[in-house]
Amino acid sequence: MRHRSIKVAVAAVWMLTVSASLAKTIAEIGRDCRNRQAKACTELTKIVTTAKNPTDRLAALPFVSDTSVLSAIAGDAAQSQEVSQAARARLDLLNKQAQAQAQANAQTELNSDFRDAIRKGDIEKMNALAGRGADVNLKGRTYRDVVDLQQVAGGFRYRFKEAPGGSLPMLDAIASARVEVVRTLIALGSDVKNDFVDKDAEINITSPINSAAMDRSFSLGMAFSISDGSGRGISFDGNVVSCSVRPTPARKATYLGVAKQLLAEASDGQRREGLQQIVDLLAERAAGASEIHVAAKAGDASKIANLLTTNSRLVAEKDNTGATPLHYAAQYGRKNAVEVLLANKAEVNARENLGFSPLHEAVLGGFGDVVDVLLANGANPNATDVKMATPLLYAAVKGNAEVAAMLILKGADVKAASSDGIRPLELASQSGNASLVEALLVAGAEINATDNQGVTALHYASGAGQVAVVRVLLLHKAQVNARTGSKKDGATPLVSAAIQGRKEVAALLLSNGADVDARGSFGRTSLNQAAEKGYADLAELLLANKADVEARDSQIGSTPLILASFQGHKTIVDSLLAHGANVNATGQNGVTALIFAADKGHRDIAEVLIAHGADVNARSTNGTTPLSAARQSGHADIVDLLRHHGGK
Repeated sequence: MRHRSIKVAVAAVWMLTVSASLAKTIAEIGRDCRNRQAKACTELTKIVTTAKNPTDRLAALPFVSDTSVLSAIAGDAAQSQEVSQAARARLDLLNKQAQAQAQANAQTELNSDFRDAIRKGDIEKMNALAGRGADVNLKGRTYRDVVDLQQVAGGFRYRFKEAPGGSLPMLDAIASARVEVVRTLIALGSDVKNDFVDKDAEINITSPINSAAMDRSFSLGMAFSISDGSGRGISFDGNVVSCSVRPTPARKATYLGVAKQLLAEASDGQRREGLQQIVDLLAERAAGASEIHVAAKAGDASKIANLLTTNSRLVAEKDNTGATPLHYAAQYGRKNAVEVLLANKAEVNARENLGFSPLHEAVLGGFGDVVDVLLANGANPNATDVKMATPLLYAAVKGNAEVAAMLILKGADVKAASSDGIRPLELASQSGNASLVEALLVAGAEINATDNQGVTALHYASGAGQVAVVRVLLLHKAQVNARTGSKKDGATPLVSAAIQGRKEVAALLLSNGADVDARGSFGRTSLNQAAEKGYADLAELLLANKADVEARDSQIGSTPLILASFQGHKTIVDSLLAHGANVNATGQNGVTALIFAADKGHRDIAEVLIAHGADVNARSTNGTTPLSAARQSGHADIVDLLRHHGGK
């Protein structure tokens, strides 16, 4: 008996050792399972269903997510009570998590639909979705609007306005420039009075990356997009890249301030009108305007005079945005009210919270008579707002030569730059007022000055397609081959024009010595840009000027023919082949134009490429052929075409 007892004790110790070892193994496998390794999760499920020791089953149960397995264990009478209870608890937890996730997904979809209705101006749908529980004050961190002054320059530095803490529906409503949408949102309970954090963020394009999650077009090395956080995509030109976000210091902002900023940047007449109505609405609701502010806005000079007779200090009264009655009168072009306020010692250079002076307001509204009165009464023509922008800069944005002349005559600095390094000449060039550009140059503006990204006035004008301005700038010796940013891969004015498809500008630049093969970001030439974007007339112009038909970008090695074939631009494919493009040139991963055409379903292009000698059995470095690409993408007609021509 004694020997038997010893054997039993030894066996028990051995079992405990095995169980402890297995428990350690389960913990290690569990970590792998949490890291989404399917094999590890399968192994844990096996332990739960086959392990003889209840302790091991209990150790593995927290990692099992297969509800059918858990249900079977919970209902198995042969299991220990502890294991059954643990399985039921795990099953209940997973069911609750699934239910919570389903509810969260439903709410996210509801909120997304609500914001989409706001952007489309669908008020009926807005009301219906709000009734179903859409969050009218949805808060979040999102890149809301592209703030991209470099787009015309062909750079790949995008800046976005970030609004953590702000009401996303209200920001969408303001950006829609539809006052009825804003009014409806307020009626639904949106709070427009709260300040929120507002800051810019710069998206910097960096080096190529690889990811198994990318779709086939990514793996083939072509254009892609990333989400901007609000359900929309931001397309980046030509390469699979990573991006980094570099935020600037946060600052407080108001919805009224956002609306004012958008109004200041708007050029379209209808959009300006809508934003002005939104500014008026938000000012009335959120600014806490007093009786004298309302009178100044209406231009009621007699009422202003009566109010000041009763209380002279009202002349300096500020609303919640820091605006004085003089700001209101100047903003709405009320000359009589401005004169009465100034006669009663209103501070002509008072600044509201965004740094706008009454002169800024009058310039933005284009009220030349009010600008004249303010300047005559000592308004500072070089006053700056929080972005260091002067009134002259805003006159340039609006292309208002008359107001700009008034400011210059009173000593406005034509070289003054905003915090972004942008000067009046650049913005006047973009707005397209050639006479204003001429006036700024005569007044001493530096023609080849650059903003913080190295963009010149000629870049701005070229990207915006302002032919008359480009002509003026070239007559004043603007550098036709100036580069933005990096001198190595910065865009020239010609590349800026090509990105936007500005054929007339391109022709003018080329006739003045522009380098037809100059490269911009990612080493792309103007012909690369035209080929990818489908600007057939521009491509013909560039080819006529002896553009390099085999120019490869520096990142993925794509030629113009590869880019045009991928995007489906047959006319450009024809032109490139007619100018001797290599039909079998390869890009990244050894992919040819025919492989791309087959993958994307461009049969007409595939036929042309084959007719010009494309290798129907070309093979990329990962083994893709035209036939396999067409088959995998489901293009049966191209599969038949390739087989007919010997494709394997």
